Amino acid sequence: MRKKYIIIVLAMLGFALEGSAKSINTYGLSIGAGQTREFYIYMNTTRDNLISFQIDMKMPEGLTVNMDQCGLHSRVTDKDQTLFVGKQSNNLYRLVSTSYNLTPFTMDDAPLVKVSITADENFQGGTVNLVDMFTINNEGKKVVWISDSFDVACVDVKPGDVNYDGIVSVTDMMSLVDYILGKDHLYSSCYDVDNNGIVEVPDVMVVSNILMGRSAK
Repeated sequence: MRKKYIIIVLAMLGFALEGSAKSINTYGLSIGAGQTREFYIYMNTTRDNLISFQIDMKMPEGLTVNMDQCGLHSRVTDKDQTLFVGKQSNNLYRLVSTSYNLTPFTMDDAPLVKVSITADENFQGGTVNLVDMFTINNEGKKVVWISDSFDVACVDVKPGDVNYDGIVSVTDMMSLVDYILGKDHLYSSCYDVDNNGIVEVPDVMVVSNILMGRSAK
């Protein structure tokens, strides 16, 4: 156990091999003012035995990270591992996670961390900057990642337009069905079409009615 902590502490202090990498795989997003949605950060890499990471996110004005709703995803197999999310300043959030059991992340093409964001009523769009990123392997070697960024657009949200593409279509129904069946784990407050606080089959029926012109708004 002592060895595990020594490896992690040395890496955090910078007594480790430094390199550079860029493979975030986070794309542009759309969100409506007052809406909440989630996105994944993949941080894919060919390096193996990674057990720890840090990501700092600089958010644009009007976009807030829901710290208690973020979490680790499928590449993290250590059941004891947790994600720590802290607010460094008004617009800067830090994501940190370490496997104290030295259990490596998997290297498959899958998400590493899920992030939940909410746009306030004044949000007009902006850029999320990912900075001060690094990973550490189970030997304490540290790799510094090149800073990255992606845009978040503010869009008008129509009832039933759960994928923010500006129209209500069968695609929106399929997105809802996938979420209800657990095929899609990313939440958007637009999924709660009937505004009852939960996403379920009646939301699909509301979208169906909108498509058929019964409840179009």
